[in-house]
Amino acid sequence: MKITNKSNKIIGMNGLSILPGETAQCPAGYENNPVIQKYISNGVFEKVDEKGESGEENGETEKALSDMTKEELTAYASEHGIDIGNATTEAGILKKIQEAQKEG
Repeated sequence: MKITNKSNKIIGMNGLSILPGETAQCPAGYENNPVIQKYISNGVFEKVDEKGESGEENGETEKALSDMTKEELTAYASEHGIDIGNATTEAGILKKIQEAQKEG
């Protein structure tokens, strides 16, 4: 089962770190873990079907931050109230977003 971290925190389990907005394969044997199920029911995690589509009503999936373009990162920062300062490059904007999420 693939899951997307919908929170603004890094979540770790069984040696795997899932960044905010990142989709990852749930470790083997964790699919029915009560904590994982609770995170899914609370909206912290979202199940993603094998085609890569999430269960969101609008059918859109949130890209991992590292897969976003400069324009998408700028929009993401704006939507989440993150000040990117003077960052103008994709790497610089991504760094500002990640720093803001760590402080989160």
